[in-house]
Amino acid sequence: MNETLFMVGALAFGAALLPVALSIAPTPQPLTQVKIDARALFRKSPVAVVGSLLAGVIFGNWIYFGPIYGQAMGLSATGIAAMLTAAMIANCPIASTGGM
Repeated sequence: MNETLFMVGALAFGAALLPVALSIAPTPQPLTQVKIDARALFRKSPVAVVGSLLAGVIFGNWIYFGPIYGQAMGLSATGIAAMLTAAMIANCPIASTGGM
């Protein structure tokens, strides 16, 4: 397999780190510790909490069982990767232009 694309990606990542590594700017102060109160969140918005949990369970199952399904359907590794990529892109919210 050709490693050229991997090497180009690694070089781009390394080049992106250079400005941060060579900066003389002072480091920012650490943020204060934040405590999440799950019960208060559930009291304020139970539908959001339940919806987030269900979305995580559904997407987690898809990521786990998607490759198994793709392999059972006879897809190659590239086909399975394309299927999972398409599923991730399809889950991205698309902005509505109705208000424009």
